[in-house]
Amino acid sequence: KMSRRAMLPLLMLSLNAASTATTMGLRRLGREMTFVASLPKRLHPTGRGRGATSCNVRAMSVSGPVYQGPPGSPEVTLYTKAECTLCDKVKEVLKTVQQEAPHSLVQVDITDVEHQDWWNRYKYDIPVLHVNEAFWIKHRLAYEEAVEGLTEAKGGAFKPRPGQPDASRLERS
Repeated sequence: KMSRRAMLPLLMLSLNAASTATTMGLRRLGREMTFVASLPKRLHPTGRGRGATSCNVRAMSVSGPVYQGPPGSPEVTLYTKAECTLCDKVKEVLKTVQQEAPHSLVQVDITDVEHQDWWNRYKYDIPVLHVNEAFWIKHRLAYEEAVEGLTEAKGGAFKPRPGQPDASRLERS
């Protein structure tokens, strides 16, 4: 009997094969994905063949600390998700200004189950940045903006910026 873990590579290979597209289903609920496939008898875990077989897969979270600044430095929170290229560009800018404007960087993966409220707010607007828990900026960050915002935060003069996104207000109930 083949375990569900052992079936995963076979199912993932099948996802790439156009010929199996009609026998393959994919359901996504948050970060949990369920693959369903019709497998030939020799590969089916029960040995009966051609029955639907499913396997749940949980994607890796990108939540957590990225780097730590010196004590007393501002904490930047990046609201992101896996494979966000704009988020990667923002992280590059923040890393570049680290010497001039020391800070800590923490990522929050908005697709994590425990961050559903952030998903509801920011799903259309990542990357979103907060400094010391106050809204800072969304989408892009220039070097000059980063230095200015972090300098304000270090001196205690940072005020939340206007334009904080909230996708939940835009959607119909």
